[in-house]
Amino acid sequence: MTTAGTFSMARDQIVLIDARSTTLTISWPPIQEAVFYLLEFRSNIDSEWEMLADDLTLTEIRKTQLVSKREYFFRVAALYKDDTLSGWISHKEPFQPLAAKEDREFSMAAPVVKRLKEKETLVIEWEAVEEDIYAFELQFRQNRGGQPWITISDDLHSNQVRKRNLTCKWGYQFRVRPVTDHKNEPWSLPCEPVIANGVKSPFPKILMKGLKTTTTPQPPPPQRPPKKKEKPLMIDQNHEDTRRQRYEPDKMDAPWFKNAEEAEAMIINWNPVDYATGYELQMIKCMKKRAEWKTIAANLQGTQVKKKNLTNKAGYQFRIRPNGFRKETEFSDPSNIAIAN
Repeated sequence: MTTAGTFSMARDQIVLIDARSTTLTISWPPIQEAVFYLLEFRSNIDSEWEMLADDLTLTEIRKTQLVSKREYFFRVAALYKDDTLSGWISHKEPFQPLAAKEDREFSMAAPVVKRLKEKETLVIEWEAVEEDIYAFELQFRQNRGGQPWITISDDLHSNQVRKRNLTCKWGYQFRVRPVTDHKNEPWSLPCEPVIANGVKSPFPKILMKGLKTTTTPQPPPPQRPPKKKEKPLMIDQNHEDTRRQRYEPDKMDAPWFKNAEEAEAMIINWNPVDYATGYELQMIKCMKKRAEWKTIAANLQGTQVKKKNLTNKAGYQFRIRPNGFRKETEFSDPSNIAIAN
């Protein structure tokens, strides 16, 4: 089990930056020549992977709306210019949000970090804890993708420490926790990245004192717009062909997909539309030069189809629209990027 306090030191793994009761902040090493990062997660080792994002350009993200104390796994891959996908980067032990009571009652505030005139040196301070404790444990990490937490000391007996030889141009983050009789006290929030004086940094001077983290909060799930009311008819309501001609359907939601059991195949699903006589499904190959939407089938029946003969590790998007109406309806928004395995 990996909580916010322990990490594998192996290279090329996703690392846990912070854990709260409903959120996890993770980071991974940058992949050379990546155009986008694809991020997936699942709630246990036997469940299906779910897409979180397919167009990330950063190497750190905060996942919200998680369940306290539930175990989660994440994996990330890079999409290259030639439409190929890198290998997946993941982690061996599950990540777990804090219990709600731990987060609410026991977490310390983030340390305060001060820059000094002395070069490559920072002073880290934190709140005094009134409860009986033995000491404080202090950790730091370089503010770079995939860099793990490293313990400075687990036996500090004051609430201030001076740290020297801090030469990373991207800055450092710090966090602290009390050492008590309990086995694992929760960590404080990480402080904002700070760059030591005398270190050449790629960031403007205005950010040197309190550099903002490059997290990407997840937006709330989109809400489906209300359906338009069907126009009243002046003729026989049971005449289905007439109803279809007068009915104006909303734009369909984007289709979704999952990997088929066989290799290089994908199962595409969509929501049904009232009075539709069939569905036109189109596909496009991502990152391919001069790529155009191609019709897979012009009049599909049902709400599911299996697409075979996809290129291994290539990215695809799908869109759908209903048939059988007086006016030609527009296609749905494209689906998330599907990667053929």
